[in-house]
Amino acid sequence: MNVLYYSREELRSDVNMLDDVRDEREEIDDEERFKYSDNSDKNETGENCETGVLLHTDIENRTENNLPNGEHKCQRNLKSKVYTDCKDTNIKVKYITTDVTNEAEKDMDTGWAWAVLLASFGTSCIIGGALYTIGIIQAILLDLFNGDVSTTSLVGALHTSLISITGPVSSAMTDRFSCRVAIVLSGFLYLAGYLGTAFAPNIEVAILTCGVISGLAGGLAYTANMVIISFYFKRRRHLALGISSSGLGIGLFIFAPTLQFLRDYYGPRGVFILMAGVFLHIVLFGVICVPSRFELVTQQRRNNIYKQVTEISMCVLIKSYIQTLFNKGIFCYCISTFSLCLGVYVMYMFYPEFIIDKGYTAYEAANLISISGICNVIGRILSGIMVNFKRVNGIVLFSLTLFIVAIATWFYVMFSDYYVAHVIYFVLLGLFIGPSAVLQTNVSLKFIPVDNISQAIGLQLSFAGVGAIIGPVLAGMFVDRGGSYEHVLITAAVFVFLGGVASFVTVCFKQIDNESQEILVKS
Repeated sequence: MNVLYYSREELRSDVNMLDDVRDEREEIDDEERFKYSDNSDKNETGENCETGVLLHTDIENRTENNLPNGEHKCQRNLKSKVYTDCKDTNIKVKYITTDVTNEAEKDMDTGWAWAVLLASFGTSCIIGGALYTIGIIQAILLDLFNGDVSTTSLVGALHTSLISITGPVSSAMTDRFSCRVAIVLSGFLYLAGYLGTAFAPNIEVAILTCGVISGLAGGLAYTANMVIISFYFKRRRHLALGISSSGLGIGLFIFAPTLQFLRDYYGPRGVFILMAGVFLHIVLFGVICVPSRFELVTQQRRNNIYKQVTEISMCVLIKSYIQTLFNKGIFCYCISTFSLCLGVYVMYMFYPEFIIDKGYTAYEAANLISISGICNVIGRILSGIMVNFKRVNGIVLFSLTLFIVAIATWFYVMFSDYYVAHVIYFVLLGLFIGPSAVLQTNVSLKFIPVDNISQAIGLQLSFAGVGAIIGPVLAGMFVDRGGSYEHVLITAAVFVFLGGVASFVTVCFKQIDNESQEILVKS
């Protein structure tokens, strides 16, 4: 006998979307809104199934079996279900579900999942190479076009911010098509962006090619690359996320000294031509990311609703995003990522110039930044392992890492005349800035069901993108007007600290259990 378990959040999401559809058509009698009927009177074992169970408006009453101590459990002996509006015959939505435990999750944590993890790691390496070496790329663009700092910093600001801002676009693409489509498309956009930059006649064109086009490519790949792990791993999800996102640190470790070498050997334009070829490998990694059964089931759940109401599906989708945003936990993490990225991207944008200003060479600056890359890998993997332990609170760990980065930056500015201070700082920076990306999915799943994780991550990345574009541009204007790099880094650290505060307050909010499809609620 196959028993299906429907989470309270999943049921709420589906009914809310159907409520939205109904509201667009006409008001109906509040006494009987939806009728629940079976596709068949018998299940696959030939046993009779109960039919005609009324679903009331109150979500707490959408239950069948009373349990002890006033608890209820939603469960059915069915392979499928149909929601039909009793009064409006024009709306008939068929919502097929499968036995999640025995069917959709069968290929999770095994087999091809490890090939997908390898592809995800490779994609992260390439994205990290552009994301965290933006300060070196800015120095190359300054050398190529001889522009002012504020205008040139707009390239890096757009590049890093669009990686985050386009999160909802990537989320919508993964929901409508697949993670693989988003990743493959990003590889071709990277190719166009960097080749365009190599032949750009001025900084304005570079803003479009390197800033906008390459930034859009990064956004498509980054979000889909995180979401695909959630579709392929369950028991080892946190560890897999740690391994995948550690590629960002590996990319930083490899790209930082390599870009400096290529700049000296091939010139500024040659750097972008070679980068275009390297980033085209994302297409290969994307092809490997075949949609899992769990991803296909999730798409089916959404598409079965959207296909029936195509004329208002966009309205339903927008309302779904709004509902996710107004989840208290997700909203706080949106604010946290905004503040965090405003500070962090300012730091990485101006680290090379700050180190050179202290009397060190460009090669020494690149090597110091690469140190943070390899430590970033260690930090991500360790955090992925730690969060698997039940006694480790992912929210506290997330906040603690941000506090440490902020405090270390303040001390770094004070003792930056000593080379050993640079080394110690970049070791600490790598160890504690990396885990924030690993823990992002973990802490989000404490407040929303896994079906909505792409929406939550997309929203958080959008807030992060706004911070990423505001911070570097304002810092560049400050430097052009005679401001010091010390003050820029100190201010950036303040915003990182505030990001830790915004995330820490979520420990007070109610959390859900995504480890089981079965949910128990008090009546």
